[in-house]
Amino acid sequence: AAAAGIAAIRRELPQMLVGAGTVLTTEQAAAAIESGAQFVVAPGSNGRVIEGVLAAGIPMIPGVATPSEIEAALEPKLDCISFGPDLKDVHSPDECMTVSSVSRTWRFLLEILKLST
Repeated sequence: AAAAGIAAIRRELPQMLVGAGTVLTTEQAAAAIESGAQFVVAPGSNGRVIEGVLAAGIPMIPGVATPSEIEAALEPKLDCISFGPDLKDVHSPDECMTVSSVSRTWRFLLEILKLST
């Protein structure tokens, strides 16, 4: 159903940027790309999914929740990652600030989060 929806949106609204979310497997990623997805989002950092999507020339946004996952996501030169699921539910603001030490960019984003909690 998702693949058909992606294909229909791309056909009817070619100017719209269309992605596929909650992609868990290489099969799902391939089906999304084949249907016309222009980017792929995953809740985790499955290396095979990331490699397959990047090899197809499609932007990949994997989910990360720990410093180790952030570091691993930086290895394939990803431009964007999803830090979640919802940090306020998973980590305390102090834990988020510790994780943010990976990069100044992360620190800035997490300081905003800390102010909003």
